[in-house]
Amino acid sequence: MQTVIVNEDHCVHSGKERYMPGDSFDCSDKEARRLIEKGIVRADNSDQEAAPEDILEAAKTAIEAGKTTKDGRPTVEAIEEILGRDISAKERDEAWERLEA
Repeated sequence: MQTVIVNEDHCVHSGKERYMPGDSFDCSDKEARRLIEKGIVRADNSDQEAAPEDILEAAKTAIEAGKTTKDGRPTVEAIEEILGRDISAKERDEAWERLEA
């Protein structure tokens, strides 16, 4: 089983339940992989901390995709989307400082 979170602009019907954007629910690993690949949900990794290296790589990917603020920093939202978990602006800024060095 895996916990997933419904992405914006999607809703999921599972049995008699309906899950709206931001809702989390448990599903089989196979179903989670299928929904993640289609961009409908993301993994709920909120109980896991991302290593600074993971945030750094996600920041690079966000920058390459053009998902940046006016000053060129990657957006927190873009990094979160890539990682599948929430991060703080401080974590983003620390990754940005490492990229700038």
